[in-house]
Amino acid sequence: RGGGGGGGDGDVSEGGGGGTDAEASCDSSTKSVEGSISRRPPGVPPESLKLLHMMVDLIQVLTRQLRDQCFEHANKKSVGSPGEATWVETLAALAPRGSRGLIDAHGPAGGESFLLMHARWKKLEQDIYHPRKNRFDISKVPDVYDMAKYDAIHNPHLNLDGLEELYRVSKCLAEGVVPNEYGTHPPSKLRIGGTIAHSLLVKLLQDMFTTREESFVGLPGFGGSGASTPPELAGKDAKEKLERRSNLGPGGG
Repeated sequence: RGGGGGGGDGDVSEGGGGGTDAEASCDSSTKSVEGSISRRPPGVPPESLKLLHMMVDLIQVLTRQLRDQCFEHANKKSVGSPGEATWVETLAALAPRGSRGLIDAHGPAGGESFLLMHARWKKLEQDIYHPRKNRFDISKVPDVYDMAKYDAIHNPHLNLDGLEELYRVSKCLAEGVVPNEYGTHPPSKLRIGGTIAHSLLVKLLQDMFTTREESFVGLPGFGGSGASTPPELAGKDAKEKLERRSNLGPGGG
């Protein structure tokens, strides 16, 4: 995708933050999709690599808090009266977001458990940064922003440290990632958009050709079933189709 090509890892983002006059005065022949990556794409904030590291650190702080909440919640249930646990409390541990009737005033909103809330943040933590390769997957930045916004709106009662700052940082980065998802400047946007549109049009034409092919079943030269030719199919298009078939020879089509 275009976003990955324009700033798919930390190295590209770091280089984009320090553009120089020498880069701006480069030869017109080097003004290609690849050559423009050395300059920071429009909308990408300065020191974006630093912000990415900060965002990952804040996600790790968040997941540690949620992990502690999971253990604390489990300990409260074990210290209490285990025999009094209802089927509602049992199902709440696996309830999806948005479930009604399983809402805990001291837990996440929408019937979501601390276990599931920790799992969704932990997955993002693992997906957005690969320590072994020291690379970021910036396609996950909008997901971080959406989740931080959701929790900031629906789970403020959990008082999670760093959530507000994570929202601000992810919003700043998302404003640079989303507009450049399909290219960092007009030539690359045109190339990527043309590639996507071409694939879509080829698929549409193939489907239309197949449908048209099936509509000719029963016509003379298309199976010889002897069925009468519908008037609406006996016109110029049908004749052109038959001529193309005859020109292709025995092995055609």
